[in-house]
Amino acid sequence: MKMPFSKFTFLVVVALLVPSGRADWDDFLWSNDDEETTEVTTTEGPTPPPEFDQENICEHDALTIIILKFVLETQKQMKDGVVAPGLPSMEPFQIPKMEMDLVGTKHNYNVAANITEIVITGLSNFEVQDIKTDVIGMSANLSVYLDKLTVSGKYHIKGFGRMVIPIPIYGKGRVVIESHKIQTQVHIEIGFSDEGELVLKEFDFGLGMSQINVKFQGLTGSMITKRWNEIINSMGLKMFAKMEPKIHDKIRERSIRGINKALLEMKFDWQMWQDVLAQVFSCYFE
Repeated sequence: MKMPFSKFTFLVVVALLVPSGRADWDDFLWSNDDEETTEVTTTEGPTPPPEFDQENICEHDALTIIILKFVLETQKQMKDGVVAPGLPSMEPFQIPKMEMDLVGTKHNYNVAANITEIVITGLSNFEVQDIKTDVIGMSANLSVYLDKLTVSGKYHIKGFGRMVIPIPIYGKGRVVIESHKIQTQVHIEIGFSDEGELVLKEFDFGLGMSQINVKFQGLTGSMITKRWNEIINSMGLKMFAKMEPKIHDKIRERSIRGINKALLEMKFDWQMWQDVLAQVFSCYFE
């Protein structure tokens, strides 16, 4: 059976489900005012918050369950290589070409870089560490951890470094940029279009990277080893700094397009919404 999933239906469902978590339902279903209770004193510390994974999904409130289910399903589809029709894959994420100028004031170099066949891997290997929801604003903030993110491609660099006289810097080959232990904050907002369709209004994220390693193959110059290594490290970090906002914008744009395309296809798919809500009800009543 298929029927429109309207704004009214969405708000009624959320309003009914959000106020109570699983523990509240258990208290309501099984409490007995006539029972005698014994107060127990414990020396244990505070109970740690439940993890945000499939195993512990029922330990959260209803709106968080719905969001987490969508996030985990999206993660599974990314790992399985499932792509929405007409949209490129998110894992691996590919960008055809980037061009940039790299200028180092401290290490005194100026080069032009051309990077092609850029491939980003590791986007699907994330761990949700926290979800904070706002039912009134129809938004959520997610704390996400990535153990490793890899950006690779083919580079062509040409320019000069300066000591006493200009020294040529040139090369082409493969470049690999790795970042580890990445903390990411993701913000999403959903709403309704003028036609009453459920849409993703906002999707954005910020990256907090503490470790970045860059390796160039085939890059050459005529400088002493220590000085050359300093320039290589500086160029690698500047290259990533130039690439990061472009990668961010492309991931953000493609995510919004992909999610809104999926939401549009789900507009009349009541069975899909029944499956989502079944997860919530099974947490409370099974």
